Formats: sequence, structure tokens, C-alpha cells
Amino acid sequence: MRIHFLILLFLSFFCTNMAHAAAKIGFDKEVYKFGTAQYGDKIGQKFVVTNLGSDPLIIGDVQADCGCTKTLKGSSEIPANSSSEISVEYDTEGERSGKKEKHIFVHSNDPERPIVKLSLVGELIKELEVDPPTFAQKLETFQEDISIPVKIKNTSDTARKITAIKTAEKVISVGMEPKSLVVEPNTSAPLTIMLHLKKQDDRPFYLGRIALQTDHPVEKELNFRFLVQITGKK
Repeated sequence: MRIHFLILLFLSFFCTNMAHAAAKIGFDKEVYKFGTAQYGDKIGQKFVVTNLGSDPLIIGDVQADCGCTKTLKGSSEIPANSSSEISVEYDTEGERSGKKEKHIFVHSNDPERPIVKLSLVGELIKELEVDPPTFAQKLETFQEDISIPVKIKNTSDTARKITAIKTAEKVISVGMEPKSLVVEPNTSAPLTIMLHLKKQDDRPFYLGRIALQTDHPVEKELNFRFLVQITGKK
């Protein structure tokens, strides 16, 4: 019995010391609330990472869940009781307005928390928007021309102008009516987006992005996405 007790005591002491010796990751914060941001802003933040263990903390991959978010880690190896930084920048250009939550995943050799999720949380505000921002339609047969009624919202205190429409898609051409549109401050105005589809045999769908060009100094393009699916005989 005494031998068994000594073995258990030794194993308990050994495991306790091993756990204490392991690297242990800690952050000054894991969520950064940036409040509200205007479209086009670049939101930067530094997260301080500290090694709370006694073994060196190895920082591996630092991955963002969105191409709009860039990361830069400081030291890849952090000694015990030392700190480094992970810099994050969220570029709002090209993003839709509304609630935003961007995540960064930090990989390390901490046995208890091998992956830690950091977050940027807030709301993005745009002065110009297309309503609705997307269009989807199913057609039984091919239709060459499609008209899409939308509204352009202007929440700024300055009149803004929609000056042109364009797309990089090769299988469609686009137009708008009217050909130029002025939207008064804090109002919305109707606009018709016109799609001209180029017929291609055995093509089941047409999809892509349309850009409405504006005279806004920052929000120079409004993105509109479309999907037209041909379900029957073309």
C-alpha cells in the first residue's frame, strides 16, 4: 500500500509540474468593439499576447476569416512571462453596411488552448446604398433583356449623383435608366438596372457583379450582385 501511495504521489507531482511547465497563452483582450465606422475606414487594433506559462510559447499561423482583414504577428517565440503583439487591420472598402464581426484565429503550442479566436465587432455605416443589393430570378426559357427596379438611398446631407454603370462580366452588358441620377440628401430615388444577356447554348445561369459609379469622394462604387438561372429549355 505504501508503495502504491508513493507511486500515486510521484505521478501527481510529475503531472502537476508538467502542466505548470507548459506554455500558456493569454491576451489583454479577445474582443475589440470599434463602435461605428464609416465606409472606407481602415480599423486597426493591436492585441497583446503574453506567455503565462514557463515553457516558450510558439505562435504559429494567424489566420483571418475574411480577405478584408490583414494580420501581422510580432515574435513567433515568446519566453515565459514575456509579451508580444498581433496587429490587425480591417479594411471596410467593398463591404456592405450593417453589423460586422471579423475573426482572427491564433494557433499556438498551448496544450489547453491551441487555437484562440480574436474578434473585431462593430457597425459599418454607408451614406449611399442600393436597395435591394442583390437580384435573383429563375426563368423557364432564355430571356435576353431583364429590367431590375431598385432604389438608391442617400443618408448624407449632400446631393449625390449616380454617373455610370459597368460590369466586368463578359456574357452580359448593362445599362441604367435614367442614364444619370441625382439623389437628394436624406432621400431615395428609383433607378432601373437593365441586363442584356448574351445567349450561350447549355449555359444554366448568369451571375456576377455590377458597379454603379458615383460622385461620392469615398463611396465611389455601389455593388449590386445578380443571379439569373435558366431552368428549362433555352
